[in-house]
Amino acid sequence: MFYIKADRGITGDGKTVLSPVYVGVDGDRITYVSAQRPAAVQQSDCVDMGDVTLTPGLFNLHDHVNRKILRDHPTDLPVAVRSREFMSNSREYMLLHGAKNVHDMLREGITFIRDFGLGGYTAVTLKRGIQEGLVVGPGMMVCGRPLCMTGGHCHKNAHEVDGVDGMIRGVREELK
Repeated sequence: MFYIKADRGITGDGKTVLSPVYVGVDGDRITYVSAQRPAAVQQSDCVDMGDVTLTPGLFNLHDHVNRKILRDHPTDLPVAVRSREFMSNSREYMLLHGAKNVHDMLREGITFIRDFGLGGYTAVTLKRGIQEGLVVGPGMMVCGRPLCMTGGHCHKNAHEVDGVDGMIRGVREELK
């Protein structure tokens, strides 16, 4: 068990800011949050972050983590061209990008990502890798291949369906 001390801490209830704040961490769990230093804590068990504000984890509710390179490393080429080039890579290569990106996002404070549009089943594989401890990253809510109408948005990486019957069939195939 160790403690983190910071000048300020937002509790996440929408109104409380503790100053200072002590956060107790036991393994991968936060077990203590208070403005009061626990009596039994030794200085060697407390990391003082100084003039920072600690916040609860941040949620990213719409992302495509494999493709962050398209946003994070702009060039003079149009996004459509860069996207087409990047998406022509193997799924395995894109998954490596995803593993790096979720690790970076966790370090930025993002503790949950919702991603419903990665190529193939890379999102499912990435989530499993995080859950099994193979990849360091935040919690994820993902899907298999996205469903779209024939020729629709991202149709090359999606399961194309049309009409109610096609949608029902597509959902069943993805679940299977």
